Amino acid sequence: MNQRGRIVLKSSQTGEMSPEDGIVLGRALAADHGRVVVARDPMRSSSMMADAVISGLLSQGADVIDLGVVGIPVAASRSDLGDCLVYVAARPGMISGYFLVNPDGSLFRDDQIRHLEVVLQNPPPAPDHEGLGGYSIRDGITEEYNAKVESMFVGGAGCTVVVDCRCGCGAHSVPQILNALGADVLAVNAQWDEDFHPLPTADEDSLDGLKRLVGATPGSIGIGINPVGTAVDVVDEQGDVIPMDRVFALLVLYMRPATIAITADAPSVIEDALMGRIDVEVSTPFEEPPERSAVMTQDSAAAICEAVASGADLGYYHGSIVFGGGAAIGDGVRTAAAIAKMAGGNSLHSVTERLPSYIRDSRTYECQMRPDVFRRAVEENLGQVAGRTSQYGSEFRVSMDGGWFLVRLRQDGEDQVVETIAESQDMAYIIGLMEMADELVQRVLRAE
Repeated sequence: MNQRGRIVLKSSQTGEMSPEDGIVLGRALAADHGRVVVARDPMRSSSMMADAVISGLLSQGADVIDLGVVGIPVAASRSDLGDCLVYVAARPGMISGYFLVNPDGSLFRDDQIRHLEVVLQNPPPAPDHEGLGGYSIRDGITEEYNAKVESMFVGGAGCTVVVDCRCGCGAHSVPQILNALGADVLAVNAQWDEDFHPLPTADEDSLDGLKRLVGATPGSIGIGINPVGTAVDVVDEQGDVIPMDRVFALLVLYMRPATIAITADAPSVIEDALMGRIDVEVSTPFEEPPERSAVMTQDSAAAICEAVASGADLGYYHGSIVFGGGAAIGDGVRTAAAIAKMAGGNSLHSVTERLPSYIRDSRTYECQMRPDVFRRAVEENLGQVAGRTSQYGSEFRVSMDGGWFLVRLRQDGEDQVVETIAESQDMAYIIGLMEMADELVQRVLRAE
């Protein structure tokens, strides 16, 4: 699950880490967290980096509970054993980095990351030998988690599922849970391999094998889970890959949540599915809620996780689905179980085909404004724009009957840009929305 909260010290996707960084991180965490849960994926560098952060924690007096090699959703389900969880995960071609998770299973927020950085500027003195932390191992977490997920889905999943475990932690959860739910399971790459790095799931080549297996197994669906268990790819009965925003829309139609958490730029198909604006019949055992609502947040995985931890039933962030009633973090295992249950009584291909089509356009503008100056300039000019406006940090969304547009300030690599996004079902309406967004941005930039 890509998100700002993972950028801790040098553990970003573009910055290399060393074991020394892990020791420093452990010391910083120990300043405010007396008991810390640690877990890791099976990749080669993850054990080394886990040992490093454990050393830093123990040397600064924090107690450590080691869950061993488990998936992120599994580890997050027991982050409540301590004051926080450190999950060590591999990055393609780089040393493993760290995810930081709160006791409720949600990712660390930006303000928590900034607090860590402040602590690092003036780290506390290390205790003497008598003040070192204690170390313990906790086994059986995966089995506990699997049993809990199985209990959430009553009744059988009468379908055939081809599961690509991608040699990761999902191999110890997805096949077992789907089998317990009554699905016929064909599992591949179901062994751990510390040297296996699958292609990014956005790369169609990474799904060729899964699509071939689905094609060779009539009536089956395909599910590929990433190595740490936070996200899946779904292939329907016809061998077509379903975009993840539409997978989430399918689950909204099937599970009938009362409240979902989505970012302000989330595709319209999601909110339309929630609010009953899509005329698609779905067979489901879930009851219709008396009221439905969407909680929108800024473009941040931590914000989505926090919204689910605060009561939303489902959340969606750039390909990962977060479920209420458990750890508030992207959970590909529960997604796989929910999709298999839905496929038992519905054709995923048929339901997806009946979802409406939407048109989306976007544009970027160079901008050197400080975030506070940008926000003030947008607020001063929004009065000239027709529509319902909402603000999410440095993001402003204008909603109208026929569509919406979004204006936001964000980082694009080393550059800072203003981005506009518009979405509608009508091309002419999109053109009008983009013109309104452009006029707003031009007025804002003239104030720079």
